[in-house]
Amino acid sequence: MLFAHAKVPDDVVYKVIETMEANKAEMIAVAPNLREFSAAGLNKKYDFPYHPGALKYFKDKNIEAKAFP
Repeated sequence: MLFAHAKVPDDVVYKVIETMEANKAEMIAVAPNLREFSAAGLNKKYDFPYHPGALKYFKDKNIEAKAFP
């Protein structure tokens, strides 16, 4: 789960998710606990609003929201 203030520009949130997904191996080398990270795993059906930049990323990448257990 990532959190962003509502005033963070949409393109910044989009780029953060995109960069994390593209550089997963490098993230794991620094923080092994991020091994389970995936952009798809960020899009869950929570009862709070998502940042518009994240929603755009999910839409552009065809990532459907998954039910949260």
